[in-house]
Amino acid sequence: MKGLRRAGNRTLVTCAALSLAGLLPAAEPSHRSQQKGNYFTVKPPGSVDYVISEKPSILAAQVALALQREKAALQLLTSGSSDLSQAKPAMDLVKDGYVLLRTATHGLQGLIESKKYPSPLWKMRQDKIMTVRWKLLDISLNLDNALHWQDETYLAPATESLTEAVRLLEELLPQML
Repeated sequence: MKGLRRAGNRTLVTCAALSLAGLLPAAEPSHRSQQKGNYFTVKPPGSVDYVISEKPSILAAQVALALQREKAALQLLTSGSSDLSQAKPAMDLVKDGYVLLRTATHGLQGLIESKKYPSPLWKMRQDKIMTVRWKLLDISLNLDNALHWQDETYLAPATESLTEAVRLLEELLPQML
């Protein structure tokens, strides 16, 4: 046991010496908000958009923001032009709304698990959010296919599914308040 303790101390001293000499890279803190990719957006600190919270007011705000994003995407897709110029901005809005709903889902799950006797209404709301999330994934896939293959036939199913997703979110929002 003493031998292991001495070896551990030597390793710690060696790492400290290398770190001070600048030969060992220092660990930098990783921040989730700094991730860039398909499903992360950089937001200012303190923004409730992507905060996982069990507070019903924050959950309702996230669903309301997602509804705004999806309505804006639907407006882009139904603006009258059947070309693919609006597919990319609409897809970005759909993905942003998806991330908001994913965050709200995690908050709802925490709310449900934190209660000894959770309300069954919260579970029903979570199920409806999951239904919308699946629709948004399908919409993103259709819009991505439209952009990749330069084929406008993918826009019609995306628009139909997005109309249904907006309707479900409009039904859900008053229940969240």
